[in-house]
Amino acid sequence: MAHWAPAKNDTLEAIAREILHNYRRGRSIIAVDGIRGSGTAEFADALADALREHGTTRDGGPVEVVRASIEAFRHPPEQTDAEGVQSGAPSLPGGYDYEAFRRLLVDPFRSGGGTFVVAPGPAGGGTGSPERRIAAPDALLLVDGVFLHRSEVRGIWNFSLWIQVPRELADERAEGPGTATEAERRNRDRDLYWRDADPRSAATAIVDNTDEEHPRRVFADSC
Repeated sequence: MAHWAPAKNDTLEAIAREILHNYRRGRSIIAVDGIRGSGTAEFADALADALREHGTTRDGGPVEVVRASIEAFRHPPEQTDAEGVQSGAPSLPGGYDYEAFRRLLVDPFRSGGGTFVVAPGPAGGGTGSPERRIAAPDALLLVDGVFLHRSEVRGIWNFSLWIQVPRELADERAEGPGTATEAERRNRDRDLYWRDADPRSAATAIVDNTDEEHPRRVFADSC
C-alpha cells in the first residue's frame, strides 16, 4: 500500500497556523529541538518563513519572527571538553551558557522593552560583538538547536518541536560518524538527554524529518 507523504509546505503551514492561532498577541518563544544533524536550523528557517507568510499583526502587517540559535551561546570547546576531544556535539553537562541565554535573549525579549541579544560577544560565550535586536510587540522568537528540553530551558517555550530522524542518518547529515571516541560520547550525551528530558514526550509537536522534502507530523504514541 502506498504511503502518503505530505509536501514540506503543507506540514510547515499546518504547524505555523497552529502556532499563530494559539499565540496571536504578545511575544511568544518557540523551540525547534533535535539531535545534531536532524535539520533543526533548516526546519526553523522554513517555519519562520511560513509564520511570516500566514501570520498578520493587529494592524494587518506580516508577523515578525526573530531567529536565534542556542549554538550562539555555546561555551568554547576547551571549557567543556575535559578529554580534549573535538566533536560536533558539546559535552552534555555544560556545553551551553543557559544563564546568558536567559539574561541576554529570553528575559529582555519576553519583557517587550528595549533591545535583546541574539548572539553574544565574548563575555557571553560567543565571538566578536554582540548582535542586538529590537522587535515588535507581537513578535515571535524562534530558537533552534540541541538539548532544548533540558530542565535549564524547558519552561521557556510557549511551543516546542522535536525534529525526529534516525541517529545514523543524523550523523551522516552532520559531520559523519567521526572517531570511535567522538561517536561514543555523542551517543552517551544523546542517551543521557533522552533519559533525563524525554524530549519526544515534552515537545508540543513531533516532526519526522527523515525525508527533508516530506517532513510529517507524528505523535508521541506512534512508532
